[in-house]
Amino acid sequence: MRPDARSALLPLLASLVLASLPAGAQRHHGRRHREPAAASDPVLQLRQNEAREHFRRGGEHYTNSDWPHAIEEFRAAFELWHNPIILFNLAQAYRSDGQLSQAVETFNRYLQEAPSLTREQRSEVEEAVREIEQTRAVLSFEVEPAGATVTLNGRALGQSPIARNVEVMPGDYTVHVELANHESRDEQVSVRTHEQRLVNVRLRPVDQNARIAVSVSPSDATIQINGEDAGRGSVTRQVRPGSFTVTVSRDGYTDETQTVSVAALRTENVSITMRPRTRPIYTRPWFWAAIGGVVAVGAGVGIAIAATSEPAPINGNGTPAFVQTALSF
Repeated sequence: MRPDARSALLPLLASLVLASLPAGAQRHHGRRHREPAAASDPVLQLRQNEAREHFRRGGEHYTNSDWPHAIEEFRAAFELWHNPIILFNLAQAYRSDGQLSQAVETFNRYLQEAPSLTREQRSEVEEAVREIEQTRAVLSFEVEPAGATVTLNGRALGQSPIARNVEVMPGDYTVHVELANHESRDEQVSVRTHEQRLVNVRLRPVDQNARIAVSVSPSDATIQINGEDAGRGSVTRQVRPGSFTVTVSRDGYTDETQTVSVAALRTENVSITMRPRTRPIYTRPWFWAAIGGVVAVGAGVGIAIAATSEPAPINGNGTPAFVQTALSF
């Protein structure tokens, strides 16, 4: 919930004062307050400087309506330096974030620790406390299914189930609920003074609320799901719940087929390792290389036999010359 315009300016003004004044001279809600001098204490000076930096960042977060981070920075600043101005800003951040009980507690502590406030300034803070206590309402939530993210006017409340009640000031609010594979919902809620309101939201699954994830080795294998090309190697598809036929193929490997059933809101993982295709021996290159070698050797022997079988005259002692062949040895 956003505070009114007047209240929204107060933390920013206070932060400018705190950041600009030297240590030992701070203003509480517009009035000068004297702190013990830190110049003679290097450790105290260091802590105050660090507190100023947290305070500055808290003011930036507040200006950007980032209440949770503003609260975080203001709390860190106050732990380092118990300056009432920081408490005032922290109370405003709690109020803006809808943490109304924390805001009331912190405003009251601010009143206790800032005795130098004028009557008008004290009255203003007391009026803010009175407004919260007299008008705040409470919202509770029943959200299904579990794990849905819930926000209130853009402020994150967490994931369902939301165990805590949320304090709000009277007004109009938007409750946004979303979850993967479900239709998101926005509920408009009008809250009256002191009302205790239950916000009940049930998300419906979307049509294609299941997933099938396929991975194949080798990684360049082609994947088909129900006969349609789905990609290569590894693919994920959003699908309707049901039965699916996954086919993978690649040159040199045996085609593989698996049938899987995918349930609603579930992811079915399919992992396939393809087997190399077994080829006939006569299709392999080494077979023909071997056959070629045998043929070549046989041809060489035949040629040698044929060549040495031809008559070749050899000079002898007699006449006519005796003809000798290789077969005559």
